[in-house]
Amino acid sequence: MFSLDSKLELWFLVFIQLFIAIICPLALYIGWGGDTPWVFTVFIFLFPLFTTEHYLCRSKKCKYFIGFFSISFFHFLSGFGLFTDIEYKTIVVILLINSIILSIPWVLYVTIKDTFKLHFALLFLSTTWLALEYLNAQINILTPWYNLGNSLAGSIQLIQWYEFTGVSGGTFWILLTNILLFYSFQMLLKNNLKYFFSGLALLLICFIVPPVISSKIEFFYNGEEREVLVIDTNNHKDTSLMRITFNELLLASKKYISDQTSYIVWPEGALGIEIDEDRIETSSIVRRIKQILVSDKTSFIGGLTLANDERLFNAAIIISLNENYLYIKQKLVPFSEFNPLPIFHQLKILRLEGLKYSTRYNNIKPNQPVSIAICYDALFGELLSENCLKSEGQIIAILSNEEWTQGASRGLLQIASLRAIETRKYIIRSTNSGFTSMIDPYGSIIGLPKSNERIMASKFKVIPNGHVTFYMLHGDIIGQISTILFIILILFFVLRKLSL
Repeated sequence: MFSLDSKLELWFLVFIQLFIAIICPLALYIGWGGDTPWVFTVFIFLFPLFTTEHYLCRSKKCKYFIGFFSISFFHFLSGFGLFTDIEYKTIVVILLINSIILSIPWVLYVTIKDTFKLHFALLFLSTTWLALEYLNAQINILTPWYNLGNSLAGSIQLIQWYEFTGVSGGTFWILLTNILLFYSFQMLLKNNLKYFFSGLALLLICFIVPPVISSKIEFFYNGEEREVLVIDTNNHKDTSLMRITFNELLLASKKYISDQTSYIVWPEGALGIEIDEDRIETSSIVRRIKQILVSDKTSFIGGLTLANDERLFNAAIIISLNENYLYIKQKLVPFSEFNPLPIFHQLKILRLEGLKYSTRYNNIKPNQPVSIAICYDALFGELLSENCLKSEGQIIAILSNEEWTQGASRGLLQIASLRAIETRKYIIRSTNSGFTSMIDPYGSIIGLPKSNERIMASKFKVIPNGHVTFYMLHGDIIGQISTILFIILILFFVLRKLSL
């Protein structure tokens, strides 16, 4: 074991972790862009981190450093690829906060490892990690891109059991397999073949069980097919003359609508102007849509900016012949649509004058034909499932504006496939400068490649279904249990320290 008394040994550790941190984002990029399972990036990241800390670091300072260094480098290198169009200072702050908070499980693991047995420290790390992912979905400070369960979005044949566990089930599986791999490796080095083969057997079971369970899951949905006309737009930020107008969208929709069209879907913010919430029915835009596109067979779904009491809401509207439904975006983008940490603005670290949106909960009516999510909402599986249950929607429409960060477009597309599995609903994505597509209840993506055309109109066939999954009914049970267990373990640790 190295003592890190020399600079050479320290730089050797830095080189190992730098290599890991570079390989992970590269594999992550391939995972976003193709069919490479993200699970490889996770194994490359966590297992070497465990082994480096255990066998190469002697002092706690070194262990803390190597953990934070690896986590932050992983976040920064892969994060800059996702948020390519955001001001670099904002990216640094977002990823630094993300790295610090997600280093908490590692810090606790290193802190208690010398006091308690290794298996207790590993349990503590896993519980803390799962609890932080769950709490992030409630407080919305971290960006949920890095939830470990999301890393399996490219391997939908492996994760059909997400309809029971949600993304937390994937995080639990990844943590467990990495821990078992590390444990088996440790037993092998100690020449303890009995525990080595035991750990190896458990590891093999962990690899075999998920795909077997997924292959046995069958979902049946019967019903009448519905035609959905989905509008995809490509706006050009640098040339105001190229902005797509409301009239262009209206004419394109009218051109492709047919007698079989049940829904017309426009992307986030497609209506362009602010509409007073108290005057929706009398708005000229809403009236024109109802007059030209809506009939007793066809409903319209599109994004708009809603104004009420000097507040603005990023919202969507369903316009049908007899009734309108409003949905207000519930998860605003940190540092883009709202400021979760005002101190950064007060210290003039960030320029956040453009943050203008508010949110409002409990704005969903029952008996909606379609459940809606707006862009960033779709990253929160429990939220989308709850909304789908409340609205009783039998189809999900995700309206997205990906003009602000086109580097993340494919990731948003793949994560939407997780939402389809969790809810077993057809998902329609209508995007601005993104990937418009249809996703079936098994998470398979059926869509069109990105195009440079200003407006694209696509028709998809979907089957509405009222199936309610275990995850929709009970939410993120793994995250909830982990949070409770984390509190218990913290109390136990503190009481144990006080009694010594």
